[in-house]
Amino acid sequence: MKYIRRITFLSTLIALSLALSIIESFYFPSLIIPGIKLGLANIVILLVLYLFGFKEAMFVSLLRVFITSLLIGNIFQIGFCMSMFGAIFSLLVMFILKAIFKKISVVTVSIFGSLFHIIGQIVVAIIFLENFYIIYYFPLIAIIAIVTGLCIGVVANKILKCNASIILSSSYKEDKKPSAQREGFLINETDKN
Repeated sequence: MKYIRRITFLSTLIALSLALSIIESFYFPSLIIPGIKLGLANIVILLVLYLFGFKEAMFVSLLRVFITSLLIGNIFQIGFCMSMFGAIFSLLVMFILKAIFKKISVVTVSIFGSLFHIIGQIVVAIIFLENFYIIYYFPLIAIIAIVTGLCIGVVANKILKCNASIILSSSYKEDKKPSAQREGFLINETDKN
């Protein structure tokens, strides 16, 4: 039963990340520079990273980029490659930071993830466009990335705190012992239901 619950919850998070990506693509204009967005779907990626782990977060992130690009119509174009490489690069950095620094906050992880997402995108843009001068956009984009990473991190942190409390309190009422343990915000499923 725990596997069914896990798959159901992960599927719901994938659908939520897709919905946020598509809504952001169509309804929110780019921030100052074309292509720069809030990254609302990264809230979901942070949740999956902290609740499930790196493999699941990478799966959700890559699936989100692929399906969103497919639905929007820019699959296998430069925007797709920038999103894909940015997603992989940022998730690797977030995972490494989280693994090395056990006490690092969700907000800090989010800020670094946002910065390295932008770095990944700039690298792809330089390679595809064969124009090194794109690097001059980095200072402005880095400021935007820090602000958006901070906002996304604060929201994800609030959700994680609420989620951990709800899971711990509801499982305690049912079994008289918690079925999930909290390590930072990582939820480990140990129940046999």
